[in-house]
Amino acid sequence: MTLRSGRTGRSPGQSGPWSRDSGNAAADTVQMTVGRWLSSGLGALGVTEVGAAVAVTIGVGWSWRQALDTFVVSNCVMGLAFAICGAIIAWHRPGNPIGWLFTADGLGHATTALFAPVLQALHDGGAPIGAQRLAGTVFAYSWPWSIGLFLPLALVLFPDGRSPTARWRPVVLAVIVTAPLFVLEIGSTPEPLAPGLPLGYLTASWHDQVSPLWTVSELRTVAALLVAIVAMVVRYRRGDDVLRRQLLWLLLATITAAGFIVPWSFVAGTPIVVLFSIPLIPVAVTIAIVRHQLLDIRLVVSRVIAWVLLSAGVVLAYGLLVAVLDRFVSAQLGRSVVATIVVAVVVAPVLLRLQRLVDRRLYGDRGVA
Repeated sequence: MTLRSGRTGRSPGQSGPWSRDSGNAAADTVQMTVGRWLSSGLGALGVTEVGAAVAVTIGVGWSWRQALDTFVVSNCVMGLAFAICGAIIAWHRPGNPIGWLFTADGLGHATTALFAPVLQALHDGGAPIGAQRLAGTVFAYSWPWSIGLFLPLALVLFPDGRSPTARWRPVVLAVIVTAPLFVLEIGSTPEPLAPGLPLGYLTASWHDQVSPLWTVSELRTVAALLVAIVAMVVRYRRGDDVLRRQLLWLLLATITAAGFIVPWSFVAGTPIVVLFSIPLIPVAVTIAIVRHQLLDIRLVVSRVIAWVLLSAGVVLAYGLLVAVLDRFVSAQLGRSVVATIVVAVVVAPVLLRLQRLVDRRLYGDRGVA
């Protein structure tokens, strides 16, 4: 007796226990499992390095000021933020390279944070000079990869792990190929971590003689971050509503971080403590990829942008009014008081109009409730 394949058999397109679809599903399950174990392990490694950095820092007797000046504190904070956020992204989206890039970024910062006090401990303990120099080399060459490669590359590929268009692939390749220049600039600097500590390997006595090359390196790093911003603009213009909401999470973090960093850079240079705002970026990216529907981010961003623009306008207007009133109003009348009153009267209606303009750019003609 023959059996009809249409009733009891399976046609080539049907799924079965040994079909191609089930094979792909099994492979995807294995990939997901391996990715989750690996992401958890790497995230745990970053957290462990930070914990060890804190313990060794206390052990060598460094004060808070010393830990801050040697970038142990800032690298610990950034190491934790990037390693944990990267592990979360890789756990949920193992096929998205951004999670792995953030994890590598965190490990770079955490490794530098650990080997700074390790170098001091080796020196205090009279360890062989080779071991001390090796620790100094690891300290100097770990974190530049995070800033020069992992972070800008992750931002260019945000949020789906692919370049915005096929034409952007050479740009992505350029970011990767030129990253070692920044690493060389930082790592080869012939300056010890602290007075009395030995230099690491791979330092260059001719470092100061090629300063134009390092200028190119700094410009390249700034250009890499600008490329990331341009990539986000391109994605926003071409993206759907979901993609735009994801991008707005990153925009909110960037505005907030810039709000901490930029004012200080104009006043007295950028102090180390403002680096603590950088972890807002991996947190925002993680939310955007894993939980972008958490709230209506457009409403939050529109309010933040409106207030930032208004604040900048208020500061400028106040300064101009004080300068003008200084010429026409006597000191007895209090020119700063007059300027404050005038600015306060003008601000209220300006804020409403400014908020409508920002909302229109984000929501289109629909507006917000």
